[in-house]
Amino acid sequence: YVTETRLLITGPLGHVGSAFIHALRRDRYGDVRLLDDFSSLRYTSLFHLPAGKRFSVIEGDIRTAPLEDCVKDVDVVLHLAAITDAPASFDDPERVQAVNDDGTRRVVDASLAHRRVDHERLRQPAFARRRGVPDVGAEPAEPVRDEQARGRAPD
Repeated sequence: YVTETRLLITGPLGHVGSAFIHALRRDRYGDVRLLDDFSSLRYTSLFHLPAGKRFSVIEGDIRTAPLEDCVKDVDVVLHLAAITDAPASFDDPERVQAVNDDGTRRVVDASLAHRRVDHERLRQPAFARRRGVPDVGAEPAEPVRDEQARGRAPD
């Protein structure tokens, strides 16, 4: 028995996303859409996907992809796309801001527009807040130092 619940995952080829897509249970989600910009170069995460599901891959960046089309006809949106490499975030803080804040807002706005989520059910993984992904609705955040993400003060 496979449910017909349709799922969109942003950032499925990142560290968390690639583990998640391979851990999907057989009885959860019929259609699974994967939206990724392939910047992690984890193409092998697309090999040996769980059986019993219809996977479709959409190459796109959450900053520019037609998110309204991506969320159309889905039941659940799991937003995992983010830049989480703290040391690299200092090299390009504008890109971190654009992906982690502006991109997240685009995903949320598209989801709200298609009633895929409501404000009461909107949640963000705790690890994302520690890794420099701002809360939805919060002021733009400065990149988080790796030491801060691990709970240690910098030397």
